[in-house]
Amino acid sequence: KLILKKGGVFGDIGHTIEQTNNIFSFIELSLRYYATGDLKYYFQLVGHENMSTSWCFYCGLGPSEWHLEKEEFDETVDEECVRPWTVERICAAWVQKVNATRVLKPSEIRGMVNEPIWKFIEVCNYLFPVLHVEIGLVNDLLSALYEWVDERVEPISTEEQSLRNAMILALLQYQNSQRIFETFKLEEQIQCTEWKLERATYRKQVTALNRK
Repeated sequence: KLILKKGGVFGDIGHTIEQTNNIFSFIELSLRYYATGDLKYYFQLVGHENMSTSWCFYCGLGPSEWHLEKEEFDETVDEECVRPWTVERICAAWVQKVNATRVLKPSEIRGMVNEPIWKFIEVCNYLFPVLHVEIGLVNDLLSALYEWVDERVEPISTEEQSLRNAMILALLQYQNSQRIFETFKLEEQIQCTEWKLERATYRKQVTALNRK
C-alpha cells in the first residue's frame, strides 16, 4: 500500500484509526516483478538447472526441434511443447515428476530438475538475455563461415577435419590444465610459506629449550 499524507499534518502516535484515516489516504498498487541475469541464472531460478544447452527457457522445445524446417516442425512437434512456460506449468511438471512411478524420459520432463525457486516471478517477466543471444548468433555465423570455407574455398578431407577438431579440443584441454597447474602452484606456494614459518617457530622453541 502506498500512503499519501493529506495536507501537511502528521497525526500523533496516539491517534485512533478513524483519526489516522482522516490524515492519510491509502492507495493499493499492484507490483509486477522482473528478473534479469544470464541464462544459467535463469535456468536455476525456474528449476531447470544445468539445462541451458539442452532445452529452451521460455518453452519446452529442445535443440533437435529448433533446427527443424517449418513443415517438419508442424508435423512432428507437439503443440504442448510450444506453449510458453509459466510458474503454474513448471510446478505441475515438477509434481508429475515427483509422483511418477517410473523414470520419465527427457522428452516428458523437458529439462525439469527441481521446482522453481522464485514462484512470484512469471517466466515471461525474465528479461530477454541479449548478450547470450548475440554471442550465440556470432558463434553460429563463424561456424557457418568455417563450413563454407572447408567446402568451397579450401576443401579438406573428413580425416583432416577430424584431426583439426581433435587438435582444437586438445588445445583447450592443455589451456585448462595450465590454469589448474597455476592454481596448484599458487596454493602450494602459500602452503610452503606456512610450513616455513611453522618450522622457524619450532626451531626457536627447540633452541629455547636447549638453552634451559
